Amino acid sequence: MQSRDKFFIGNEWVSPSSTQTFKVVNASTGELVATAPEGANADIDAAVSAARAAFEYGEWANSGPSDRAEIMERFLAALVKRGDELAQTVSTQNGMPIGLSTAFEAQYSAGLLQYYTEEAKNIETALDIRPSQMGKETQVKKVPFGVVAAIVPWNFPVTLAISKIAPAMAAGCTLVIKPSPGTVLDSYILAEAALEAGVPAGVLNWVAADRDVGA
Repeated sequence: MQSRDKFFIGNEWVSPSSTQTFKVVNASTGELVATAPEGANADIDAAVSAARAAFEYGEWANSGPSDRAEIMERFLAALVKRGDELAQTVSTQNGMPIGLSTAFEAQYSAGLLQYYTEEAKNIETALDIRPSQMGKETQVKKVPFGVVAAIVPWNFPVTLAISKIAPAMAAGCTLVIKPSPGTVLDSYILAEAALEAGVPAGVLNWVAADRDVGA
């Protein structure tokens, strides 16, 4: 049985604030395969603080679209390398046939990340001046929004996580990701990929918690 006992916050494996845990079972056999910590509001708050600091003051805050695309390319490479592990992990947790989990959770999720990596390269950050009424002008500048809360369902946990992570990263936002308790193990694999890729501290943070935590 696996034992995951920490959260990924600010590029560090952080001990939870409580001793509560989730049990992850094999969807096909009912066998207990892992335990993982159950987050409390204090853990969510710590993740939000790390994400906010990264957005406002860190390396990510000073990055441009091309810088973000380069980091995302490294994240993509680390994700692809873990494709088989992700597919098997998802299949074990939610009972998805291995062929389907390989196609969607490994391959399609990588394709999503690749798509938004290319989109990041094309983001225009220059001031856009447009004509307005009464001889005035409107000035438009695209800027990152801030910290994104990403709640990930259980049915396609990797693909749905990447569908939130990739566009937010491309835009220059940071994230707090809350995976489903029943499919929490794949989030550890994604966090390990982010760490290997050198994603700056605080950009991606994972805390598994029940539905009312962080609401």
